[in-house]
Amino acid sequence: GSGILAIAAAKLGANKILALDIDPIAIDATIENAEDNGVLAQITAQTGSLESVLASARRFDLIVVNILAKIIIPMCDNHLGDTVRPGGKAIFSGIIEDQADDVEAALRKTGLEPYERLNQGDWVAILARRPA
Repeated sequence: GSGILAIAAAKLGANKILALDIDPIAIDATIENAEDNGVLAQITAQTGSLESVLASARRFDLIVVNILAKIIIPMCDNHLGDTVRPGGKAIFSGIIEDQADDVEAALRKTGLEPYERLNQGDWVAILARRPA
């Protein structure tokens, strides 16, 4: 997308951020917006996917995913939880409230433990962790 999640993470204190998107236009927007916000030094923006992260064997202390449940659930079937380091956390947003139970079930199957829901209107963010 626009890089807003990466920019927010940088402004909240994260110093090494990998921002991935499958769309090269989104990567250009992320770089431009990060530069405009003075956080480009903390952000590496590149084209990539879940498969590219899994193939790299990179694991993260925190992942942030803001897409629809119909995308998150299949990603869980493709080992999304493996991208989170043991003891790490994940935030999933962009979820319609009536789909939250299905997303949480998918997260559990991928090795993550949902522990909190944050609601705003009909939208939900789910916080999860990978056991240490």
